[in-house]
Amino acid sequence: MGGTKLLPPAGSAECAQCAYKTGNLASPALGGRTLWFATKACETPGLASVIYSAIAPQSGFSQVLYDIKIPEAPLFRSHLPVLAEELGCETLKANSAVEAVTELVSGGFLPGLDSPPHAKAAEEQAYRRPTVADYAAAYNKGATTPSAVAERIIAFVQATQPKCFWFASSDAADIRRQAAESTQRFKNGAPRSVLEGVPYAVKDLVDADPYPTTCGTSYLASQRPSTGDAPYIAALRDMGAILIGKANMHEMGLGITGLNLALGTARNPLDMQHYCGGSSSGSAAVLAAGLCPLAIGSDGGGSIRIPSSFCGLVGLKPTQGRVSMEGAVEVDCSVATIGPMCACVQDMVILHTVMSTYGPASLCPVRLPKAVPPPNAPNTDDPTPLAGTKGGIYWPWFEHADPEVLSTCKAAVEKLKGMGMEIMEVHIPELELMRIGHNVTILSEMQHNFADQWADGKTRAKMGLDVRMALDISKNWKPADYIQAQRCRARTTIHFEKAMKDVDVLITPTTPMTAPAIPPNAPTKGLSDIAQVSEVMRFIQVANFIGLPAISVPVGCDPRGMPVGLQLLGKPWREGSLLMYAAAMEGVMARGPEGSAAGKPKVWIDPLTGAQQLP
Repeated sequence: MGGTKLLPPAGSAECAQCAYKTGNLASPALGGRTLWFATKACETPGLASVIYSAIAPQSGFSQVLYDIKIPEAPLFRSHLPVLAEELGCETLKANSAVEAVTELVSGGFLPGLDSPPHAKAAEEQAYRRPTVADYAAAYNKGATTPSAVAERIIAFVQATQPKCFWFASSDAADIRRQAAESTQRFKNGAPRSVLEGVPYAVKDLVDADPYPTTCGTSYLASQRPSTGDAPYIAALRDMGAILIGKANMHEMGLGITGLNLALGTARNPLDMQHYCGGSSSGSAAVLAAGLCPLAIGSDGGGSIRIPSSFCGLVGLKPTQGRVSMEGAVEVDCSVATIGPMCACVQDMVILHTVMSTYGPASLCPVRLPKAVPPPNAPNTDDPTPLAGTKGGIYWPWFEHADPEVLSTCKAAVEKLKGMGMEIMEVHIPELELMRIGHNVTILSEMQHNFADQWADGKTRAKMGLDVRMALDISKNWKPADYIQAQRCRARTTIHFEKAMKDVDVLITPTTPMTAPAIPPNAPTKGLSDIAQVSEVMRFIQVANFIGLPAISVPVGCDPRGMPVGLQLLGKPWREGSLLMYAAAMEGVMARGPEGSAAGKPKVWIDPLTGAQQLP
């Protein structure tokens, strides 16, 4: 321990010469009995340390934790300075979520909300994902009611849940009760807000009545009783939105696929043989299938952005501290945040506003783009809405992706340039330190927060083998290793602050691949694929590790019709800028020859009309 090579100070000329490491992690995928034996070995005294000593150099842990000395002091919380006002954004003046949403509507932030451009008669509709604007228009015109929508949703969930596993729990009686109350308010001419009667789902690590909170496990609900509605759930309820259930997730949030042997593995609506991505797998699935326009996820290592990319959605990881963690299971303390997932950017503006109103970051008020139109809005008179903005790309990193992802994302960059964004090349050294530092941080924090469950043999036996193995590996790390990881955090912060000094946003693919296929035995026998985890998280980890906001927006599909996401990484507290860039990208993609860049699912429903396709 303690290291052998002293690194030069971050930001030095020597660091600027560091080349990008292009190799992929070499590690076999383990499943079935092989995974069981490997897990038992990792839990056997004596053998565990021998196994770790063998895999640590192969995975890069030894080189970062033990072979170097980092001169920077450890940084245990992200350094997130409040910056000047954002170009093209305005500050909300509201003091509550209800007031904030009212200000969005009355202040012109959401043009076209009252008359969505793609609202047509049911018989004219092809597949679509109804937006908040669509629900508001349908209800206000009397085309349908919240109760009718609720019945369609309930029937669809009952028909699909045995095969799709999108929900941890969904209470039909509670949905009907909420919908009946909402329908009555419309009859009385007194809807509470633009969200009246709009369905939404929440990841099952956030408390929401009347549901237990399982965190994707078969054991946690009995050990940690739900505390009632989280603040933003209570706000959505007060505005008349309808909670349709707790969305499934990767067990304990410890995975990037959505694999879950206890509750079932959520299937991707675009192709049922593929993963949704994790850990917010169910939240992504219900959005992609059209069940609701709004969902809540969490993101400690890409758990919002990965499934958003895999399912063709908009997913926002807010600045660390922007959204309150009250009423959520504490999984990974210093790298995770709750955040919004939506079918379009306009809906994202609404949900982000609601959630950010209940955050500890009162020192930095919510700033939003001056106008975010619906996704299919006609072209504006301004062909260069991003003029004056600058995007940075570290090309060796950007290009470390599958060919079909790379070509799609490069085409998206050209669209950003066409809208006026200046693209500048930047250099970001030592990304391997960032990868290892984040891995050690998130797994150590998970091991700490679930130490009681891991220590109890009966509870540990109920865990998925992939989760057990990850926690087993983290047991080998000592306090000095966690401190070394926080030195990596400090160093990574310096590198990215330098890279972003002259640009507004960094641009990467969200994931280097599209949604992987589900191996046949994985949903029943388990699977641990460390190499796949490392690859999928390639562009994701830094936003969690140093606390920056990041958004994934769909920009096309691969030849199989699986979506590709582009990630925009912003400066602290500048979610408004990210939403502005994402809205511009969404609009130019929707007006292109391919139409929506999100892909078309094979299992879907339009709750406003009842049009649907079952598995």
